[in-house]
Amino acid sequence: MAKSKRKIVWMAAQLIVLIMLVLAVVGVCIAWISRVFVSGLVEDSPSLDTLSGIAGYTSMSSYRAMLAFAIITVVLVAATAALTALAKLFGGYLWLVLLIVSALCLISGIVCIITTDVFCDNIAVTVLPGLTNLSGAYPASGAWLTAVSAMISGIVGAFASFKA
Repeated sequence: MAKSKRKIVWMAAQLIVLIMLVLAVVGVCIAWISRVFVSGLVEDSPSLDTLSGIAGYTSMSSYRAMLAFAIITVVLVAATAALTALAKLFGGYLWLVLLIVSALCLISGIVCIITTDVFCDNIAVTVLPGLTNLSGAYPASGAWLTAVSAMISGIVGAFASFKA
């Protein structure tokens, strides 16, 4: 009974972490920030920018930090997915490595959304200095999807390392 329970926990954890990996990759590919312009009293429709689209008009250090943590986050989610499978197959110290990588994945997801928010705060001042009527820039669905996927992946990976 205990063996089948562990197998179910491992299979559920592996499935959840694989789904989170797909969502994190999708998050990096879709809109990362949303910019809203206000012209007088009329608000224009938001402009959505992907990570590669942002690179065309900025060379800010906050952009580089945001991009670095987006990439690190996806790599750590992939490592968590791989280690969840490998730790079950090979055991040993891989469970400890899975726990460490899961913790790093959780932290990276948090830092990813923080760096994106810092970039959004800086974008109106540095990137678009001539536009004083910029209402704001906000993390879009891609940033949130990647960050939340990393956080869930980290929690599930850590849970799997304790339960197995």
